[in-house]
Amino acid sequence: MPTRDISWQSLDYTLATVSLLYYRDGLTQEAIAKRLGLSRPTIVNYLRRAREEGITEIRIAGTAFAHNRLSADLCARFGLTDVYLAPAADEDGADRSAEAVLPQIARIGAMTLCEMAVQGDRIGIVWGATLDRLAREMPSRPVPDLAIYQVIGAMRSPLMYAAEYSAIRISTALGAACNTLSAPAVVSSPEIADTLKRETIIAEQLAEFDRLTKIVFSVGATDAAAHIVKSGVATAAEMALLRQRGATGVICGMVMDRAGAIMDLPVHRRMIGITPAQIRAVSMRVVVAGGASKTDGLRAALQAGWGTHLVTDEGTARALLSA
Repeated sequence: MPTRDISWQSLDYTLATVSLLYYRDGLTQEAIAKRLGLSRPTIVNYLRRAREEGITEIRIAGTAFAHNRLSADLCARFGLTDVYLAPAADEDGADRSAEAVLPQIARIGAMTLCEMAVQGDRIGIVWGATLDRLAREMPSRPVPDLAIYQVIGAMRSPLMYAAEYSAIRISTALGAACNTLSAPAVVSSPEIADTLKRETIIAEQLAEFDRLTKIVFSVGATDAAAHIVKSGVATAAEMALLRQRGATGVICGMVMDRAGAIMDLPVHRRMIGITPAQIRAVSMRVVVAGGASKTDGLRAALQAGWGTHLVTDEGTARALLSA
């Protein structure tokens, strides 16, 4: 079986990758050596150096996954501040399905968010399958004076435990105050949405989003298996028509066109949650997404400047750069 080419990786990135495969995925040193095309003594040495240099402590330092050439190229291409890359999901990197890359992306995203959070932060969390998985991977690291906000209203979805889960789990891991949104994500008419938004408790919660210092969200696909379809926001037939009109991806429950602009759709006027202007106003916007079905939408979101930081996988990074 051919080994992966890791010549593009920085030493920090290689140390972090070896640590992830050993401590989190449970691979043996011999298996890691075979997978990466290195000797077993080299793997032993890398594990030791990762501990000595602080890349591996109780948890793997997520920021180490930003130090490589692919990350730098993505930052240059899309004007990003930092990019954190998860190793390929399989040995040859051939499986680029969103389901295959999600576990690794979620782990790196959780490690990175854990390190990014600082005292005084107000962090918005957009629920979805990716953030649900990220929340399950969160290490425990209490941060003083930290608050987590669920920035999209709740609704039932077969792809996740509960809309509130991500915000609750992340706030628990970080020892933060948790602020869920007391409203549904989508209602039956714009008039009902406007009425609910004017209710005192909901209006106050929505106004809090103006104070966010960071926001973490994913980019959804627009195919029949997309979360927006599975959760009942749109039907598969409606999404097919929207794709004909240029729909490329979904951010914060809102559908984007090929340029990354939010499309003018009736369903958007029935939603309760953070607004595009509020998202843009957040200084650090962390996008966590990857997989073949999300690449076009992710590219559109990055080109439009929705994110300042990106967590993705090697395969998606190469696909973004090759277009």
